[in-house]
Amino acid sequence: MAFYNVGKKAIEILPKTSLIIAGVGVVLMTTFVVAEIIGRNLFGYGIPFAVEYAEYLVVVVGVGGAAYTLSKGGHVRADIILSRFPNKPRQWLILIGFIIGLIFLTVITLKAFTLALNSIRVGTIAMYATQTPIGYPQLIMGISLALFTLQLLVEIGRKVRLIINLHAG
Repeated sequence: MAFYNVGKKAIEILPKTSLIIAGVGVVLMTTFVVAEIIGRNLFGYGIPFAVEYAEYLVVVVGVGGAAYTLSKGGHVRADIILSRFPNKPRQWLILIGFIIGLIFLTVITLKAFTLALNSIRVGTIAMYATQTPIGYPQLIMGISLALFTLQLLVEIGRKVRLIINLHAG
C-alpha cells in the first residue's frame, strides 16, 4: 500500500511541476517584455536578451502547461465527432488518440533531448548578439515535453481503468 501512495503522489506532482514551469515562464516572459518596453521608451535602450529569451519561453510555457491541461481534461479533441458516439466507443476512441499521441510525443521528446544535448556538446549559440548557448533552453523544452509525455501515460492508465470499469459494470 505504501508503494501505491508513493506512486499516487508522483502522479499528482507531474501536472503541478509542469504548471510551475509554465507559470515561471509566463512571469519571466512578461517581465522581460515589460522591461524591454519600459527601457526602450523611457531610456532609449532596450534589454538585449529580452526578445530572445521571450521566444524561448513561449515554447516552455506552451509545452509546460500541456501536462497540467491534460490532467484537467482540457486538451482539444474532436468533440463535434466524439459527442455523436455512445460512451463506450467514445472512450475507446479517446484511448486510441492518447496512444497515437504518446507515440508522437515520445519521438518529439527524444528528438528534443537529442537536439539539446548535441547543442550543449558542440557549443551551439544563438544567432543573436547575446550569443546565448541554446542547448540549455532546448533542455528545458525537453524536460517540459518529458513531463507532458509522462502525464499522457498517466491519462492512458486512467482511461484504461475507466474502460475496464465500463465493461465490468
